[in-house]
Amino acid sequence: MYISLVQAFIVKPVNSLKRLAFTAALNASLKQYQYASGLNLQESVPLDGERIANEIKARATVNDSEGWVQNLDGAYLQTELSQYREQIETFLNQQHPEATVAEVIGGQRLIKRESNQLDRYPSYQRIDTSVAFSALPDSLRHQFKYELLSTSGNVLFSFVQSTPELAGKSLSLSFRPASAADEQTLINVLPPNPQTVEDLPKRLPANLIQLKAEFSVQGQMQLSHGNHGLGKELITRKGYWNPRSGWQLTDNPVIAGEYQAIGLDLQGLAANQLNTLKNELEQTKAKLEAQDLNGITKHQLTGAILQTGVQGYLALTRVQSELSAQVSNMVYYRQPSYGTF
Repeated sequence: MYISLVQAFIVKPVNSLKRLAFTAALNASLKQYQYASGLNLQESVPLDGERIANEIKARATVNDSEGWVQNLDGAYLQTELSQYREQIETFLNQQHPEATVAEVIGGQRLIKRESNQLDRYPSYQRIDTSVAFSALPDSLRHQFKYELLSTSGNVLFSFVQSTPELAGKSLSLSFRPASAADEQTLINVLPPNPQTVEDLPKRLPANLIQLKAEFSVQGQMQLSHGNHGLGKELITRKGYWNPRSGWQLTDNPVIAGEYQAIGLDLQGLAANQLNTLKNELEQTKAKLEAQDLNGITKHQLTGAILQTGVQGYLALTRVQSELSAQVSNMVYYRQPSYGTF
């Protein structure tokens, strides 16, 4: 296995007159975990998969010789899974009402180690060195890219940053009027004093209002580009750079005027990240109820709601995957992923 090591030059004082100098190859990615097994749901709430499979096969049209199946009863399978989910919920509510997700499905926790000295002789053995760098190049760093393109494929702006720098942060693409005149035009087509969502117009004149696209991290604008007519279709390109396989990008349309929350799941979401979003929503709600609009931005209002949606989805899929891995007795490692809402 090849890993990246940091060659450190260490000077260690022996006494007031003598210093001991040596070099050490440090593995910055070395981690140790503490594992929790979780509950044995298959034993406590058994699922008779063989019975379900046989019943589905009996209800379907199966041709073993030609290798095809028709008329699978999806409604029956959905009913069985819903009943099994209810059995699990009943079991947890009765037997483990205070259990956390980690206590139910198990998991791993990084063991934090703090030391005031470095080991001169590490626990691993270096066999060979392929290449040495004075600084780790970007090609060996995991990175995230977000680009905005025209429908003809021209790149309007490009954002690239290493994933450790983006961990736990909220990203977004949003739009604002490109000029004071565009802002006034937008105000003119809106009712003067809307009380509910129903008071807002269901349609706005396309291309009459020019907008500027803004890419933000934690509510702070990083890149912008304009002018784009309201309702114009653009393309977003996003994905990760993996030192082993390179860029893996996807293209999706976006409409000028939309707010797009971008969530990153870098091998899991921290609980404090979701708690921060919850606190922001509660603070914004309190301000709105007090009719105090000072300082409320689009990121605190629309952005926080959409960020909660995308990050909640990423957290949910992680739990579902871990449950599936546990039931199947599989080792599960989640690759970095992303989503928009």
